[in-house]
Amino acid sequence: MINGKIVFELMDSRGLPLEIIRERLREKGLCFNVIEFIEAAIASKNYSYPKIKSRLMLDLPEGKEKKLLSIILDGYWEKREYFQEKYDIGKYNSA
Repeated sequence: MINGKIVFELMDSRGLPLEIIRERLREKGLCFNVIEFIEAAIASKNYSYPKIKSRLMLDLPEGKEKKLLSIILDGYWEKREYFQEKYDIGKYNSA
């Protein structure tokens, strides 16, 4: 699994479309950490959660995978402080 922060930086700083990054990772049998991606995007202060979610789901076909990702993302977003504290993930400060 590739660090989501690296994927975000490729998209945000280098201008690589997320769809291309995800396609290349799939070709190599890899994926990236979505939670790290979200945290990096929020820390950049250039993206709101709805914008991040829509980018992550943009190229997914309708179906179970897309629905499951939506549920996971929304569940994480609602409980992010709990997950961050319990598992020491994400350094987003809501202040």
